[in-house]
Amino acid sequence: MDGRQSHLQHFGADSLEERHHFHHRHRSAFIAGITFTIIPLGMLLSHIPVYALRLYLILGGLLAGYFDFIHTVTCAHRLPKELLSGPFFAAAVFIPTVAHRPDLQITLVPSALLFATLCCLNCLFIYRREHEQQAAYFIGRVTPLHISLSVTLSRS
Repeated sequence: MDGRQSHLQHFGADSLEERHHFHHRHRSAFIAGITFTIIPLGMLLSHIPVYALRLYLILGGLLAGYFDFIHTVTCAHRLPKELLSGPFFAAAVFIPTVAHRPDLQITLVPSALLFATLCCLNCLFIYRREHEQQAAYFIGRVTPLHISLSVTLSRS
């Protein structure tokens, strides 16, 4: 039996979102796409500045730690995994600029925070759409915080 199939059977078809079923149905295309991009991305890796690679490794380590926390700590199951995906994505987007122009770090903080807020809201609204009943309590309290943060930062 295929390990991916047993993984899906272990969790049950009802506990997975539609996107998981989509990835499972089209896994051959995903594996082919990943296979064909490994070599070009490997060649591009040698052109990324060492400082940027270090920042990406730190960010990747923090992200892996967050996902490990979400999946292993029993009280963390109420937090959506998507909560920090947006800010991690925003940080990854700003790494090339910060690595190339370290003098812009402070100048880019408001823009990075606004972009992180936008990305986080996007992820949380997708989560809300997929989990209407579960997300109502959580999203109702997070969204005003993010909106007020956005307004405050946009005025500065």
